Amino acid sequence: MFQGSDLPTSPGRWRSGHHPRIVHPWESEIPRGFSLIELMVTLLILGVVLVFAIHEYEDHIVSAKVTRCRSDLEDLAKAIRWYNIREEKPFAIGTFTAEYLGPFIGTYLEVAPPKDPWGQPYRHNPDLGVVYSCGPNLIDETADVRAGADDLVFHYLPADFTITKAEFVDATRNNQVDFGDEVEITFSRPARMNGVSLFDFVTMFPENAFGSAKVVAPAKGSSLKIVFNPPLPPKIRLGETKVKPFYDIMSVVDCGSPARRLSGVEGVVIQRRKM
Repeated sequence: MFQGSDLPTSPGRWRSGHHPRIVHPWESEIPRGFSLIELMVTLLILGVVLVFAIHEYEDHIVSAKVTRCRSDLEDLAKAIRWYNIREEKPFAIGTFTAEYLGPFIGTYLEVAPPKDPWGQPYRHNPDLGVVYSCGPNLIDETADVRAGADDLVFHYLPADFTITKAEFVDATRNNQVDFGDEVEITFSRPARMNGVSLFDFVTMFPENAFGSAKVVAPAKGSSLKIVFNPPLPPKIRLGETKVKPFYDIMSVVDCGSPARRLSGVEGVVIQRRKM
């Protein structure tokens, strides 16, 4: 007969003091469900995840629209630059629709320009040198930028306001620099001009090379003319004489807000215009 710890340990047997748990018929083996608090916490977590997912999706949609818009604006800016190089007058149309563009489509744009991602035509401000979209709020805020403005803008003109070229025009056609001839000065950006005089410009090699010329300047434009008049003859040397604005010039400013004065330290060499 076995005693104490000598009880057999084979299957179906148990050691002394170790008894199997008896499962009563009324005890269920089905797992316990979620409590109300656990369910509420789960729903809260799912809600937070859903909010972040929606926010990320909306950001993705906006980012895709902005990317497409910037690509469209860059294409339009390239077309305007090409137009301004080839044509006599700069591009001045304000709205990119087939109705207004006419032969610009097919010559400088392969097809009619699309509308922006918010269903509006792209726009152009020649005074500021920008093409732009009014953005999601559909309000044109480019000319008067305020806090919170959402316009998407592409600048196709240089940021600096300077003299880009100075060309001698042989108006008398005598192959000489003489009275009646002129120098046309072109700016990097459209300008507003008021009371421009010869004293607003300085020449080098030699100094005072314009003689007693007079300035012919529009109220607004991208260039002005210096016309040689008696009694003092011009002394410019083509390909050598330089012209630059007077350091404190106030009569020529760009069309931006705030307006910038014409600048330039080194000056631009006066070249003969190619006919």
